[in-house]
Amino acid sequence: MSMENTEKKDKFLAGLMKNPTADTVGNQQQLREEAYKAIHSLNFPTLKDERWKYTRVAGILKKDFEHKPGDVPESLTGFEIPDYKSDVLVFVNGIFNNELSHVEKQNGIHVLTLAQGKVEHYDVIDKWMGTIADHHSHIFTAMNTAFHKSGVLIYAEKKAIAQHPVHIIDITNGEGVTHAPRNLFVAEDDAGLKITHSFHGDAGENFINGVNEVYLGRHAEVEYQMIQQNGKKSNHIHSTDVYQSEGSTFTSGAFTVGGKLIRNEINVSVNGENCETRLNGSFMGGDKHHFDNHTIIDHLVPLCNSHENYKGILGGKATGVFNGKVFVRKDAQKINAFQSNQNILLSDDAVINSKPELEIYADDVKCSHGSTTGQLDEEALFYLMSRGMKKTDAINLLVNAFTAETLEYVSAEALSNYISALIEKRSDELNNQYA
Repeated sequence: MSMENTEKKDKFLAGLMKNPTADTVGNQQQLREEAYKAIHSLNFPTLKDERWKYTRVAGILKKDFEHKPGDVPESLTGFEIPDYKSDVLVFVNGIFNNELSHVEKQNGIHVLTLAQGKVEHYDVIDKWMGTIADHHSHIFTAMNTAFHKSGVLIYAEKKAIAQHPVHIIDITNGEGVTHAPRNLFVAEDDAGLKITHSFHGDAGENFINGVNEVYLGRHAEVEYQMIQQNGKKSNHIHSTDVYQSEGSTFTSGAFTVGGKLIRNEINVSVNGENCETRLNGSFMGGDKHHFDNHTIIDHLVPLCNSHENYKGILGGKATGVFNGKVFVRKDAQKINAFQSNQNILLSDDAVINSKPELEIYADDVKCSHGSTTGQLDEEALFYLMSRGMKKTDAINLLVNAFTAETLEYVSAEALSNYISALIEKRSDELNNQYA
């Protein structure tokens, strides 16, 4: 690395390193030190890096960000999901707010802040944290590992099935704010968890660098739904790293309706037979927004299924990226893997970069991938308008129908309805600007 680049990196990291957090339980401080060393040996990605070919992070590195408290809302009005019964954990600028949070006790289910978890369940933390996400090769994961100050541990003991989901509400406000949520979700054998993670922001420019690590034991089930209503100047890089054991089912959704630069990574290691992996998402952007979904499903053993479906709707000068890769290893026979990315462009200047990929080393498999990009169906639009429907209402109806498939695996009706309403609202905004 050149001297100039080293100085730029040190300057950018300076704000993140203020008031460092020290861990005194288990091997967590050693983990931080490993990650800190990795940061100094790694470079920030450029367009020359294949994994970041379409996403430029140089704009983030030019800004000064630091951890600082934000304005705590008086209530959760506008943040909670109507008719959605759940435990609630609230963070404002990465700082846990106990007054706005509430958790009901359930046998075998532990919902804690990461700080509490490192004391009360340090054995679980030590066993899994830092073992699923790769802080040795990926600089943003290394930064999170070294500098995180908050996060959540959700732990289901063997055969414990959560009776209701957990809703993590992450609010960011103010200018020049950064925080690095670090979450660990563990479902032991035959256990089940449902988690919703929503991000909310104001007009200030910020940088969120999040990492989730997810472990599924034998026949465990985990559903993780992420909703990004970030502010218009929000830079958000989030990695979800998953390990699946035999017979487990992992379901994920990523629904992005706000933000300046959003990069969502999901890396799934399927390491047991008879697993199900379901990744879905939709993203809607305008202006000069940049939304990137980068996924990897690595089939290491036979007899597994994976299903991946992402849809994008872009207007203005927005850019979208879908880069999904499915690996089928040599001994992973009888794999069924489906991958699809479909996109609608509402303006001539919007751009989508779509790159679904399959890398197959086994011969007894059924794998497919596909990608389409186009405009709204003019015939369908004309038909609806000829029946007396306003153009904006007709477009909203078509958009909702287009994105409906990505909600297929959202198990709670209240949550599905909430996401549908967000999509319709965002569709309205894009229609008024670009349609």
